Amino acid sequence: MKKGLMISMLICSTASIADTSEATSENYNASEDTNENYTTSGASSGFIFGVGLANIDPDVAANAQVDESAVSIRIGWEYRPSDYIIGAGISGLIYDDKADYDQLVIDQYGNTSTEKSSADAFGFYIEGGYEYSINPYFYTDFIGGYEQTLDSSRAISNCGDCYDSDIDVDAGLYINPRITIIFQSTAFLSLGYQHYLNGDIDNNIMLNIGFGAQQH
Repeated sequence: MKKGLMISMLICSTASIADTSEATSENYNASEDTNENYTTSGASSGFIFGVGLANIDPDVAANAQVDESAVSIRIGWEYRPSDYIIGAGISGLIYDDKADYDQLVIDQYGNTSTEKSSADAFGFYIEGGYEYSINPYFYTDFIGGYEQTLDSSRAISNCGDCYDSDIDVDAGLYINPRITIIFQSTAFLSLGYQHYLNGDIDNNIMLNIGFGAQQH
């Protein structure tokens, strides 16, 4: 009787250990699957600020009397639903002007001064793409977009009656592969190469920093 009871208890204990081992193995496999999944969970959004160097078509730059290189600036917003990217914002160029000029101006109080012209451009952009996660902190982004130049000119700043002239440099469609490094969960740094498919700008190498609720 005691021998039979001991055998029964041994069988139950063995079965319990087997069940526990199987559950532990399943949990371990689930943990491995979770660790291997670096894709974005949920949606995130934030502001992005960028500065770079744009290269203008040499013939266009010569006709416009500006240098082939210009400083590029961007201020925008990005929304990242899962592994996708949607962005929009304002963009600008600061030209190295080869045809700047001085002009005598009179302010509203009758004071006179000689002011120097500046040359710049501003517009807007919209873009979208896909992000691929290499690990939780390092991403590659594949983006395409469109940039529209709204104004491109040389003029005297804050002077309504002063001489000004247009600078005929237009942006257009572009592709923008970039690499992104995530810092904690609220900031990221990215470096992109923006290649234009049409318009007067050849390419734009830009460094961006972003702030927001990045849920990676």
